[in-house]
Amino acid sequence: MSSANPISYTVNDLGHWWPSRTREGHKYDHGNVLIIGGSPSLTGAPILAALAAASCGAGKVTVATWEISKSELVARTPPYIIPTAIERLFTSSGEQKSAGPNTSYDFAVLEKFDAVVLGPGLGINSIAQNFLNQLVKISPRPLGPWIVDADAFRQWKFGLTDTPTIFTPHLGELSKVLMVPSEQIKTDGQHGWPQFAQLNQNAPQVTLVLKSSTTWIGHLAQVEYVWNFPNATLGK
Repeated sequence: MSSANPISYTVNDLGHWWPSRTREGHKYDHGNVLIIGGSPSLTGAPILAALAAASCGAGKVTVATWEISKSELVARTPPYIIPTAIERLFTSSGEQKSAGPNTSYDFAVLEKFDAVVLGPGLGINSIAQNFLNQLVKISPRPLGPWIVDADAFRQWKFGLTDTPTIFTPHLGELSKVLMVPSEQIKTDGQHGWPQFAQLNQNAPQVTLVLKSSTTWIGHLAQVEYVWNFPNATLGK
């Protein structure tokens, strides 16, 4: 891996990444985002992800959580974000009441979404693992990309998909996946890059966003961008 001369970005550099909306634009002209996550007492994580997607300009945002935590999600979701249940969204009949470790899913509905975020608050258990194991076999997804975060990152089957994938772990999550002490990665966010590249050598369309007080962004070959503006709010 080469990490020579990554580009350091500031807030002032990011404005051109946000396209202007036209007055005649429809919500589907600006991205249809699906966020899959949340579990009992952990619905805040996917809601925060949904708020971020909406704030970045997504025209439509849907959050899917497990049926068991859907009522909690509905109670906390603002009216411009659509809540639903994973079991209802991904079964052909739409009548699945509760997921189990052997539930079969139908992912045809994913064709409607421009980007899919997986993992915030999803849970680390056999039910989530079964869901993700089936999901990763969709290759390639009609639209893209996968954005794999948090609990999905911890349980992901690396190197098995042709779909463009953006992984967004923090340092502790990456250290657990690589099975190296987090202190090694904390001393230099680029330390785990070669090991992570090796995990994904059969899935070349991969971007890693490694989050910390400094955030490193790049493809498997190298770190390309650095965001080095710590925000104390993230530590609260």
